[in-house]
Amino acid sequence: AAADGESGATPVYYHSDVTLSAVAANGANPADYQLRIDCGAAGAGNGATLTLTGVSADTSCQLTETDPTITVINALSGAPGAGHFDLEVGSSTVHASAADGEQGQVQIAYRSATTISENASSGTDQSRYDVAIDCGAAGSGTGTSLALAPVADATTCTITNERRPLVTLRSNLAAHDGAAQFDLQLNGQTVR
Repeated sequence: AAADGESGATPVYYHSDVTLSAVAANGANPADYQLRIDCGAAGAGNGATLTLTGVSADTSCQLTETDPTITVINALSGAPGAGHFDLEVGSSTVHASAADGEQGQVQIAYRSATTISENASSGTDQSRYDVAIDCGAAGSGTGTSLALAPVADATTCTITNERRPLVTLRSNLAAHDGAAQFDLQLNGQTVR
């Protein structure tokens, strides 16, 4: 069994086809890894097996684990350019104060669960936005965060912030009796 950094070699017949395999040993679970075998010009592929055809020269190959990348995109709707948001994957901020169309990305461990979220940056009022997060096949939902099940593939998540219109009601009673006061309400909720 080979640990990180260890290798093994064997001579093969000239112009022969060779199948390279990484087989789980010592309790390793292949489902916990996204493997890639890269033999440079001789060939490369994702997975635990790779066949090289017509090997005619010494060939060096690397077995690596590839972790998925999560990309988060900020999309503003309603009043583009008005808001800025910190885009997060788990506890990592992948883009601070992202404007419309800006994005950030991070690699996470293969098959780990994570959360996609945003927080309003300074000067942006989160309550002014309806938020939807769409991560394609990995999931979607409304609100400022979305939990993803174990992620095995590169995933792109778009966080859409739709700006809510602001309705203002102003009292202008000075012509009649400036001392009069009224509760100002919108949809039954007192706003002043």
